[in-house]
Amino acid sequence: FWSQSDGMNWDGNYNYLRAVVPKLSEKLPDWLWVILWPEANYGADVWKWAGDSFFNDKIVRYPWPYDTAIRSGILGFDPTKFKTLDFKVAPTIFWMHQVEAIPFMVGGYKQSFSKRSQPLFVAQHHYIVHKSLPYPMEGMFSRLWLQMGGSLAADRVLVHSDHCNQMMLESFGEYLTPERLNELREKTIVHRHGLEDGEADVPIATGPGVPVVVYNHRFELYKDPFKTGEILSSLKSSGLKFQVWITQIEGQRAKFFPADRAVGHYRRKTYIENIAIPAINTINSQHETFCVSILDSMSLGHTIVAPNGVTFPELLPKGYPFLFNSTKEQVAMLSHIIKTWPKEYLVWRDILRAHARKTFGLKRYVEKYANILSEEAAKWEIRDPKEKTKTGMNRFFRSLKPGTYTMDSVRISIHKFTETGDQSVP
Repeated sequence: FWSQSDGMNWDGNYNYLRAVVPKLSEKLPDWLWVILWPEANYGADVWKWAGDSFFNDKIVRYPWPYDTAIRSGILGFDPTKFKTLDFKVAPTIFWMHQVEAIPFMVGGYKQSFSKRSQPLFVAQHHYIVHKSLPYPMEGMFSRLWLQMGGSLAADRVLVHSDHCNQMMLESFGEYLTPERLNELREKTIVHRHGLEDGEADVPIATGPGVPVVVYNHRFELYKDPFKTGEILSSLKSSGLKFQVWITQIEGQRAKFFPADRAVGHYRRKTYIENIAIPAINTINSQHETFCVSILDSMSLGHTIVAPNGVTFPELLPKGYPFLFNSTKEQVAMLSHIIKTWPKEYLVWRDILRAHARKTFGLKRYVEKYANILSEEAAKWEIRDPKEKTKTGMNRFFRSLKPGTYTMDSVRISIHKFTETGDQSVP
C-alpha cells in the first residue's frame, strides 16, 4: 500500500518494499514476486516515482488501481482487475500489506469453493485502526471492519511489535468472541522490522557546530507534531542554541514547526547521509506500530528522546534513560542534553548503533520472513497428483519451447499429454 503518492520514493512503505523484496528474492530464488504497482494516473492526484533498479526478471510490476488516499483506497477494490490477475498470474500467496483488501480477495475466482485452488494470504500489519488515533472512531469503522475481516481470513498474520499486536487484539476484541480472538492470537507472529544493510555503519559527519534536532517524522496528527514544535520553540526562546532539521516536506504543512533546514530527499541513501550527523531525535507520538524513523535515527547514533510507552521501550536498549512520562520530563531531558552537549550523545552513540545493528538487522528479518513464507507455500501443496498425471505433466513440460502460449493452447496440450478430462485441467 502507499500512503504518500506525491513523491512515492519518500514513502516508508516503498522503502520497505525496495529493501526487503530483493533480499527475499535472493533467499527464495525460484519464486516470482509480482508487485501490485500503482497505475500512474489513477486516483485523486498523479503518482510520482523517481525510478529504482530493484526490478528484474523475478521481481516484476503489475498495474493496479490504487487510490491516492488510503482511507478511500481500501474501499476501491477492482474485482475485474483481480480476476484478470488471478487468471494471468495464478498466485500461490498474496502477501498483503493492505490487510483491508483480503476480504475482497480471499474467495478467489478460479474454483473458489475448492480450498486446493485458493491462494494463501499472509497479512502484514503496518498500521492498526485503534482508539489511540486522534480521529473519530466512527469515521474509521469501515477500515477497522475490513482490517479485522482480513486478519481473520488470512492464513498467517504478522505485526512489527508487541504494542502493535496488543492494539490489534484490543480493537478487534470489541467485536470478536473470545474463541475467534484466540484463533487470531495463535496465528499471529511478532516479527520486528529490519534495518537496511550498512546504515548502522554510515560515517558520521561533523554537523553545523551546534546541537541539531532531526525531526525525520511525518506531520500526521497522531505524532502530535504541534506539541513537539511548541516544545522546541520554547527551548529556543529560553536561550538554548540548537538547530531543527526536518525531512518529510513532500505534501506536508510544517509552517508551525521551528525548522532551520529541510534535509529530506527522495533517495533513501541521500536522506540517510543528510542526517548522519551528531543529533537528537524527539517525538511525541501517541500511536505507532513500530516507528521506522526512530530506527533510522538510532542506526546513526542520534540521542532519542521519546515517550515511555507506545513502541519506544521495545525499540531502545533496556535501561535507556531518555524515555519520558510527561512533557515536563521531556523538556528537562532535552534541556540537559543540549546544555551538556555532546556529553550524552557521545555516551550513547555507539551503544545505539550497535543495538540497531544487532537487534534489527535486515538479514535476520529476511531470513525469518523467508521461512514464514516458505511454510505457508508448503501448505498450498496439500495433494499429490496421480502417477499417470505426473508422467503426463512431465511430457507436457518437456514439449515446451521458448515463446508465448495462450491459456487455450496450454489447456489443449495438457489434455493431449495427460489424457485428463476438462474438470482436471484447471
